[in-house]
Amino acid sequence: MTCKKCGTELKDDEKVCPQCGEPVGEQQGKQKAPEKDKGPASAKAKIGLSVGLIAAVAYLCCLSSYAALVLILIGGYVLLAEENVFLRKSVVKALAVAACFLMLGVAVNLVPTFMSFLNDLLGRTGWVEGFSEMTGYRVIVGIFSAIGVLVKIARIVFAVLLGVFAYFGKTIRLPVIDSLIDKNVK
Repeated sequence: MTCKKCGTELKDDEKVCPQCGEPVGEQQGKQKAPEKDKGPASAKAKIGLSVGLIAAVAYLCCLSSYAALVLILIGGYVLLAEENVFLRKSVVKALAVAACFLMLGVAVNLVPTFMSFLNDLLGRTGWVEGFSEMTGYRVIVGIFSAIGVLVKIARIVFAVLLGVFAYFGKTIRLPVIDSLIDKNVK
């Protein structure tokens, strides 16, 4: 033990510091007991933020395609520097969810884009007049545009729900993604 006031080395049975006369309290020299682990949400990452908060931010980065860079940076940091398994799995899951919604959005938007390309190509070459005026064209473009909006809404709902759950140290099981993450993320 050492004296709080002057730093003199003290014997365990001393009640007063022999150097400065400071009373030796019961708590002096003892190290603070570690806090009980209250679950993944209250655990701290190496940068001092709660694991739940970092996981929530990672999921909320799925809200926008523009936030993908932030998600990639968070993912890189967590996978390289953090050891908390919940945080590692959450960030990988956020990356997987973002990639799934990105691919789904691209796939849904390919049909109207291809139809527009055909309209331009066929209209300019004169092969087919009024391709865009055909009822089928408008119906197909309308259906895929509506599906695109539904995909965007689903992305927002998933990102917010996963973010809120992660903040509290919980998760929503997505069977295919979670089984792959459980096998590969330690």
